[in-house]
Amino acid sequence: MALLLGGWIVARPAIATGALDTVASGAEATSAAVRVDPPPPRASSSKLVAFVGDSLGTFGRAQLQTALNPVAGHVHFDTKGGRSIIANTVELSGVQTVNALKAQGIFPDVWIVELGTNDVSVLNGCGCADRVAASVERIRKLLTAIGPGQHVLWVNVENFLFTRSTADYNQALRTLVADGEIDAVTDWASMSASEEDAWFIDGKHLTPTGYTVWAHAIAVTLAANS
Repeated sequence: MALLLGGWIVARPAIATGALDTVASGAEATSAAVRVDPPPPRASSSKLVAFVGDSLGTFGRAQLQTALNPVAGHVHFDTKGGRSIIANTVELSGVQTVNALKAQGIFPDVWIVELGTNDVSVLNGCGCADRVAASVERIRKLLTAIGPGQHVLWVNVENFLFTRSTADYNQALRTLVADGEIDAVTDWASMSASEEDAWFIDGKHLTPTGYTVWAHAIAVTLAANS
């Protein structure tokens, strides 16, 4: 089921014992039985999606491909463990990654941004008087790199290690959706808030079941905004 609330997507697929899902989660592959509702129908085959993410996007690549392929013509993945919106190297900086993709001639129809899990640890220790405002400023740096008039979808964050800064970061995303700067957000935080034991292995990275549900929710957001 997907619920669209002013650009805020709550997408919670039905889960049941079913097909075997396998993903590399850390050093070794693990397996879990999970079935989700079928993905939405395919969008235009000419649609290019750029997915910019961190280690969640790396470890969940197989599930993302399965979930996104039915709703996107082609997905260009650029994910890296440890990546945040702002960093000192191209690989670890979301801003520099977007600039590098555009320099390569990649101008997608839709940007999906899956960043923030590492940013909230920075925000947690920033000593900011207003972490929501600091998060908005941080996110806007990436939106500026993407450029005006672009179709941007974002995946919000659940990081049980830094709950207060995570909430502030997600509130910043709500602000930017309300302002029309982001088209829609996949509300992973609400979906997974009560599933720490079932869907998470360390408070932020996911189990195979978690990656499957997470990827499906992102696909629902894309389908609802195509």
